[in-house]
Order: sequence, then structure tokens, then C-alpha cells
Amino acid sequence: MGSAIEQGNAKNAYLNGILPPNEIIYMQPHLILYKLHPTLVPHREQAKAKGKILVLRLWCPLYRTKQGGNKWYEELCFVLLKLGLNKSKADHALFYHFKSPTKYCLLGVATDNFTFVADSTGTVKKLKGEMGKHMELAEMGELSWILGVDVRRDLRACTITLSQMAYINHILERFGMLECKNASTPLKPHIDLTPGSEHVSLTLLSPRKKSEYRELVGLLIPLPRATSYYAYGSRDARYLIHQGDQGLSSLGGKDFVLSGYSDANWGTELHRHSISGYTFLTGTGIILWSSKKQPIITLSSTESEYIALTHAAKEAKWLWTLTREILPVVGLGAYVEKFNPTVLYCDNQGAIKLSTNPVFHARTKHINIHFHYICQTITSRDLQLVYCPTDSMVADIMMNQLAHVKFTQFRRAMRILGPEESVESDARIEGEC
Repeated sequence: MGSAIEQGNAKNAYLNGILPPNEIIYMQPHLILYKLHPTLVPHREQAKAKGKILVLRLWCPLYRTKQGGNKWYEELCFVLLKLGLNKSKADHALFYHFKSPTKYCLLGVATDNFTFVADSTGTVKKLKGEMGKHMELAEMGELSWILGVDVRRDLRACTITLSQMAYINHILERFGMLECKNASTPLKPHIDLTPGSEHVSLTLLSPRKKSEYRELVGLLIPLPRATSYYAYGSRDARYLIHQGDQGLSSLGGKDFVLSGYSDANWGTELHRHSISGYTFLTGTGIILWSSKKQPIITLSSTESEYIALTHAAKEAKWLWTLTREILPVVGLGAYVEKFNPTVLYCDNQGAIKLSTNPVFHARTKHINIHFHYICQTITSRDLQLVYCPTDSMVADIMMNQLAHVKFTQFRRAMRILGPEESVESDARIEGEC
């Protein structure tokens, strides 16, 4: 947590890419280009006289061209590898350089936005200087804002908090909801959202409300998932008022042990597909989460939980690969063994028994073979399944409409806290597994 964390931006990033001779792309010049380059005008007139259109060949990719992002990434990789950085095998948007536990640098890439994490500001400054020789790099100082997320760092308390309050305020202002009554949860518990229910559905909306609904759901996509109905899309927005300045908080100096929670709600949706959900946490806070519709209709709660475990096991394997590669870089190599096996909590005893002792019989032999990946990870001792009571199943928040008390308990367990809530006081899950 004592590392230097800064940000940067590559100006006109796509223009740094190079199109090979065999990739020929022609584009019709925009009218403004003739004003900037008057020498093109005679060529345009000659083409027009012949009944043709003047086009120009691209020698470097432009923004919104199909090749643009790929060619920029190829050039960026070439530059960074030339500077001595290594590309992560687990995450190709992560680069790192390691000399010793006290001399390291990590570089996270999001298109043309860079996040630098290093042992000192001097190391960051040196890397920025080397990168600046190959591209125009904008200096943005300490990390405070990236991809719409506000980053707050408290060195004294050893915490980092990620928040989207500015984006939330934009949504509330756009729909005139800054002064409306707040809601303590995104959805009412046990609410019926099936077509034909007593609640307002999309089919009952006026054309204007339909347009507003679509816009609202689109704006909510980067935030917690929206609902299927306008009234509850509005409730999501009202919950954001109550959420206030809450953010995802990470506490340094804690035990860096990885654990996960896997859950599924069996056949509760109208389409009868179960929903898988998982969360992965370290001693510092939540680092990964998911809520996803299962690809098949399951015949029992055990089967749906079993499929959810496979969904979580794949992410656990990726996390293990990433941490085994990166932790030694930042001087935390001693924690690698604590990640193996990774503990995955499940609240279904049948799914745990089926995973640890995969006996095939009439009730399970129909399960598709790729869902048995969970058994392989347990046999290889990469994963350890542990029973967790439903009351302490954090992943439940990913699928179900919870009451305020349970919702708040799980929110705090994931370290999503308000400014008045202490990371220390909420570091343990109430009724922990």
C-alpha cells in the first residue's frame, strides 16, 4: 500500500500503430481535410471530372477502424517489451518489471490510459520518460480518476477507495431525481417481476417513458445491474441516492488470503435458467464478482449449485495464475502458498459432495462434461470446498433481492463502505463461515 501510484495517457494513441503493406485501407477525405490541406483540392476536382471520388490510403490506423485498437496494442507491446517490461501471461493488459522486492514497476493498460504502480515516484518517472520517447505521453500525476471511477487514497489509514459518485450524480441530475425519496436497497425483497404482474412493466409505458427507460438502463450498465422494469430502474436510481459516497475500500497491511463464495438461485427466473453468482475476496476487500445466467436448465438445486461452482472454479484458477505471477514482483511472494488451495465457500451440501466425490448415477450422469471441471480442480488440490450457511453466503447478493439488513451485511462484507463506515470494523463477516 506504500507504493507510488500514478496515471498517464497516450495522446492520439491509434496513430502510433502501423499498418503493414498487405493491409490496404482507403478512406474518403472529410470536407475539413480540404481546408487543412488545400493541395488536395485539385486532386479532388480531377477525380470529379472523371466521374470518380478521391480517396486516400491510410498508412496508420485511425480511431474506429477495425484494425485501430489491435495495431495500437501491437505497437505498445513492442515498445514496452523493448523497455524491458514483461507481459503478464494471465492478463495481457498488465506489464511488469522486477529487479528486487524493493525495485519493481507494474503498468496497467486500458486502451490509451495507463496506471503505474512502482516502488517509488522515481521509478515511475523513469518509465514515463522512456515511454515518452516512443509516444506522446500526457502527465496526469497521482492516480485520482480512471475510466469514470474516482480513486481516493489515504496513506495514513493505508486504504484505497474506488467510487463512482460523480457518474451517479450525473444520472440523478439527468432524470431529475436529486431530491427524490431514497431507497435502502436496489430492489424490494421477493418482488414479482414477471410479465403480467401488478407492477409496472415495459409494455405499459408511454413512448416517452420507454425512451427514458432505455436510456436509464444504458446509464446503469457500468453500475450494479438494472432491472427489467421502468419503475425498478427508477428504484435503482433512488438507491444510488441512499448509496451516497459509498465506495469499494481496500485495506493494506492485512492478511492477503484469497477466498471465494459461490451460489445459485435455482429456477426462480421466468426462463427457468438458474443464475450463478460468485465473489472473491482477499483480506483487503473484494477483487472479483459475477452474476450470470446458466446456459442450461437444471433439474435440481444441487445441479445448479454444481454448475455455479464450476463457473467460480474457472475464475479461481485464473486468479491463482495471476497472483502467482504478480505477488513476487511486489515483494509478496510469501503469500503465494497461502493461495493454494483457494478456499471456495458453498451453501449446498449436495453440490459439495458431488464435487469431492463425483459418483455418476441416474441423477447426475446427464450433466455436461465441461461442468465437471470443478472436480479436476479439487483433485489437483487447487481448490478446497468448504460449507457455508446460507445466512453467511456473500454471493447471494449477486442474484437475489435481499432485505435491508442482509443486503447491508453482505455489502459491508465486500468492503463497499460509506465514509463513516470503518474498514477495520467491517473486516469480518457476521456469522462467518
